Amino acid sequence: MFQWESQNRTRQGDAHGQAIREHAARGIAVRLFVRRASKADGRSAPFVYCGDVWFRDWEGERPITVRSELAEAVPERLWEELQATGSDTTRIS
Repeated sequence: MFQWESQNRTRQGDAHGQAIREHAARGIAVRLFVRRASKADGRSAPFVYCGDVWFRDWEGERPITVRSELAEAVPERLWEELQATGSDTTRIS
């Protein structure tokens, strides 16, 4: 499971909101890339590919809180690389 918030201007009923919800039906692939921090050694940190995600549900407006499911579980090596715990409170940028 992965949760994120849209930009503040996005609403469920607008074109961007509908693209989020209907991505699979529209043939839009959504791929999850994460990084532990925005900077590493004073430079932009690299992103790590975690896999494809599929829309599950959402709530709210401006911004929308979107929950998606990963097609496959994140491999253990990525949890270690990102130094994440896997808990509900883990936040990776």
